[in-house]
Amino acid sequence: MKRYQVGMIKDMSTKYFYIRDLETMDIVELPTKYLTHMTRANRSPNTIRRSAFAICYYLEYMNEKRMELDDVYQMDYETQYEEEQQCLRTSDFN
Repeated sequence: MKRYQVGMIKDMSTKYFYIRDLETMDIVELPTKYLTHMTRANRSPNTIRRSAFAICYYLEYMNEKRMELDDVYQMDYETQYEEEQQCLRTSDFN
């Protein structure tokens, strides 16, 4: 079952995307801050939406590997790169 979900709130004509953790029903803070930054930097809503889904898929992959965002932050660059390459080779995100 999916743990993360992309959501969107519309404020006037601006769309704000966020990622919600379905286990705790909390909004995942750091990825959502990044998506808000992209909105304020006037990126296309489609670009932000695609980024939100890509981040969500990566979070799902990390959940399958029993990893948290803090684990990734503490990795050195080479280890992060290897994990990312392994994620890209994995075709079963659903």
